[in-house]
Amino acid sequence: MGNYITFGDYNPKYKYIFFYILTRLPYEYFFGDGFPEEMKIYFLRKENLPSSIFVYDIFKYLGMLIFGLINIKFEFKSQVIQDKITKHEKNKIILDIELIYHETKQKFSFLSFISMLIIYIIAIKISDFFYFFGLTGLDFWTLQLIFICLLNIILFKIKIYFHQKIAISIILIFSTLMKTLTIISIYENDNDKRVYKEHIYLLFVGVISFLIIFFIDSYALCRIKWYLDLKFISTNKLMIHFGFLGFLFSIFFSIISSLIKCKNDEFSSHVCTVYEEESEKYFDHFLIFFHQLWSERATLNNIAYLLILLLKLFLTALYYFFSFLIVKFLSPEYFVSSDSILYFIIKLICLIYYLATNTLKNDFIFECLTQLFSLLGTIIYLELIELNFCDLNYNLKKNIKIRAKNEALNIFNIDDQSSEDD
Repeated sequence: MGNYITFGDYNPKYKYIFFYILTRLPYEYFFGDGFPEEMKIYFLRKENLPSSIFVYDIFKYLGMLIFGLINIKFEFKSQVIQDKITKHEKNKIILDIELIYHETKQKFSFLSFISMLIIYIIAIKISDFFYFFGLTGLDFWTLQLIFICLLNIILFKIKIYFHQKIAISIILIFSTLMKTLTIISIYENDNDKRVYKEHIYLLFVGVISFLIIFFIDSYALCRIKWYLDLKFISTNKLMIHFGFLGFLFSIFFSIISSLIKCKNDEFSSHVCTVYEEESEKYFDHFLIFFHQLWSERATLNNIAYLLILLLKLFLTALYYFFSFLIVKFLSPEYFVSSDSILYFIIKLICLIYYLATNTLKNDFIFECLTQLFSLLGTIIYLELIELNFCDLNYNLKKNIKIRAKNEALNIFNIDDQSSEDD
């Protein structure tokens, strides 16, 4: 068996995946939706924290902006030191020939770069809304790797090999099937109250909308990779622009949501969840956010919640930073793989909890199987594991390099023989 399935070569850049998962796991437990509320410490549950809609996003993106500015300052200092060392070494060498060169600048459309980031921010926010307002379970996130694969073919003319087609087939067939069974099991569970069970049209709207969002998200990640590689945009500058645009976006919509009161109808009852006792309902509101953060409780408790918010902002900036590093030094596919590994770990932890408490449901079993097949397909696609049968390993990157090296050596030997004959 060991001869048929082996691990791929280790890449030192995989450390960014490790850092991303190490940062994202505590975030998901303390502040995310990956773990069920009953698993969390009571004072970290959603009802004890302000809603993360627009007002929170102001601080989230501001945190990314500050994080990028701090990093770029250290980057600049280290670059100055390196330049001094290089200049000192050059001064020791006496050059007999004066070299004349012209510095070439890459053409760069700043407007298209900003537009791409704005689209990415909007897609992330709409996705957050869908999860926040009860459309969880309709996201066929397993197809994101396929979207990235198609975009790579279209945008970068990257060829897809046999083992990658097998990986895509595993995701497309088995993960999609398990995800479909998850949705069916949700409808069969009478105790599971979700908004799209009451309004059937939301099922189709939710699935299609999620697919569009994931496609836009995949396109944005591919374009980010293009800007990082070909336009030499650093991850710190990307964080600064991303944080600044998200900050402006969040401020604008926070002001609108704070000024407009919700109507007293069924639709508003689902989407307008921000209010205080005996007050009007809002989609989001500045004062209510701060009242919930610093409420009528002990001062030490309020300080603790403020520190928790700062920790949340720091972890958010950190995992976005590592996600951009994964895209830069590896590829968008590896970022999708990182999420697959992350959520597989989360599902395993949750599975142990549900088994221990005897609360395991069918939809969660299918969700775990969805995650398992997605992870399997992803690691085959990225050659983290190698299938050494049926010629599935013929076009692995390392084997292509070996053949290229052998061909180069053969050409070199032929040239040597021709020289000897002459």
